[in-house]
Amino acid sequence: MPETFMLDIFVNEMMNYIRLLLMIIVMLSLQHLIFLEYNTEKQKKITKIIIFVYIAIMIVLSLLMSFIISSLILYIIRAIWSFLIFVPSIYSSITGRKKAKWLGLFIFVPMMGYFDSIFALLELPVTVGFVPEENENVFEIIVCSVILAALALLMYKKPPFLRHLERDIEKRTLNVFEEIGLWAVGIWLVIYYAFIPKLFPDISSVLNAYLGISNFIVAAVIILLIVDSNHRNFYYKQNTTLQKSLITTMADLVENRDENTGGHIQRTAKYVEIIARKLRSENKYTHILTDKYIEDMVIAAPLHDVGKIHIPDAVLNKPGKLDDDEFAMMKSHAAAGGKIIDRVEDSVGDINYLRIAKEMAEYHHERMDGKGYPHGIKGEDIPLCAKILAVADVFDALISKRCYKEPMPLDKAFTIIAEERGSHFDTDVANAFLESRSEIEQFINELSIE
Repeated sequence: MPETFMLDIFVNEMMNYIRLLLMIIVMLSLQHLIFLEYNTEKQKKITKIIIFVYIAIMIVLSLLMSFIISSLILYIIRAIWSFLIFVPSIYSSITGRKKAKWLGLFIFVPMMGYFDSIFALLELPVTVGFVPEENENVFEIIVCSVILAALALLMYKKPPFLRHLERDIEKRTLNVFEEIGLWAVGIWLVIYYAFIPKLFPDISSVLNAYLGISNFIVAAVIILLIVDSNHRNFYYKQNTTLQKSLITTMADLVENRDENTGGHIQRTAKYVEIIARKLRSENKYTHILTDKYIEDMVIAAPLHDVGKIHIPDAVLNKPGKLDDDEFAMMKSHAAAGGKIIDRVEDSVGDINYLRIAKEMAEYHHERMDGKGYPHGIKGEDIPLCAKILAVADVFDALISKRCYKEPMPLDKAFTIIAEERGSHFDTDVANAFLESRSEIEQFINELSIE
């Protein structure tokens, strides 16, 4: 058999293998950076095995070229390995997604479209005649090899921009519009490259090149938009975490001034969470008590006594009973707390947990019968978060040791909460608290052990 024919076969097969190897790397990159599926340890092992075994088979098959292996067998082998390339992506998607896990079975469809758009750009010099058609495979081998070498160098050196990309996508999830955009563009690219050339065989090479460039630009734009969104999302989370840390620190500073309430803010936050989740499990206030609202309440609860920063130490830590003036001064902490959080909100903007923190701080001493303070409002005028905190706050005050009293037994404290239903406390909230007694007692016991 002529040596040139053997060389052509070898070059063609090498091109197929390099194309598949490039596909592996592109797919893993898209999966990690764009489709936001994270590599578990098990998946990393699967991926490494596939790549190393693939390279070994590529070398063996290249050697077998000299014995003229059946083209059908080669086609079947390539088809099998083309499928295996997607195993890490499918596995990761099925195990990693919280919603619509079945989409993981089809994730290779849009990813293939993005890959085709990238590879079409590589073929552009041949399409427009810049590179002679007879040198197409050699040209693609050179270009792909350079790309593979550059990607390998990037992964080995991992420059700052790549580390920043990995940092930006940490614990990131796509929003609905990003998800729809990714799938829609990816599927369009698959349809275009699979059918358009066959449906319109007479389309000119120049027009086809322009369409290919347009597809690549569309794919690149949506990828860059999501990468940018990852970046902005990272800094948003970083700023939010900083704000929450400052809030917790401020609450701790206030609590440390009050010798009577060590650990009070952490315990009440836990009681708030228990009550809220119990209410939702009983289908009460479900339109309010979303996961986000409950999370924000737990974050906000430690700020409920922030207004005590205005109370003099002599009043705050007085061991005996407060006189009328001192009690009036102590009661002012609720309104003062609302104003403090108001000023914070004016500085940082309208943030949900700050809004909840203001309602908790200002209204947690209001009563259902209107005999509370500072505003004397009642019933449904009291925000739900303040109603929940009111039960948690009073209960913890009852069972805690203070400089002016000994801790109350748990049975008596639960009895007082039950007796105050409808007058001091919201009935649904108090009932949810009482029905969670076993969970609350377990939490208190765990604190005692610690």
